[in-house]
Amino acid sequence: MPGRRSYLPGVDLGSNVVANADLLSAVDDADVLIFCAPLQQLRGICTKLVGKVKANTVAVSMIEGMRIPPEGPQLISETVSRFLNVDCSVLMGAHITTGIAEQELSEAVVAYNDRQHAAVLQVRAPLPVCPHGTVSFVPFIP
Repeated sequence: MPGRRSYLPGVDLGSNVVANADLLSAVDDADVLIFCAPLQQLRGICTKLVGKVKANTVAVSMIEGMRIPPEGPQLISETVSRFLNVDCSVLMGAHITTGIAEQELSEAVVAYNDRQHAAVLQVRAPLPVCPHGTVSFVPFIP
């Protein structure tokens, strides 16, 4: 599947990447969910997925930002975990998408609550051109 022309022009995403506009079909029987959507859409996405995700699914968020519900600030990973009752790690890096797609040296950090889930993410997403490591997840909200 060629990269989306406006976002990753000329990048081949590989035959194992399949576009699917049906959210429930896309997550059916998934072992790993990667959240990469605008923050404003997260609540709607999670609402549709309640009760539709396997109990042992591992989630990872690549969404920047923070929700500010009435009860106080909430990390995106906490939002995903609360809605779907699954562990949610976080993958962050400065503008890494294009660098990785073009096989340039890039770096990212996976923050996790469960070390076994971090290991699953490292194995499922080997990035030979991207030195990667994991760090224990310690939220800090002043």
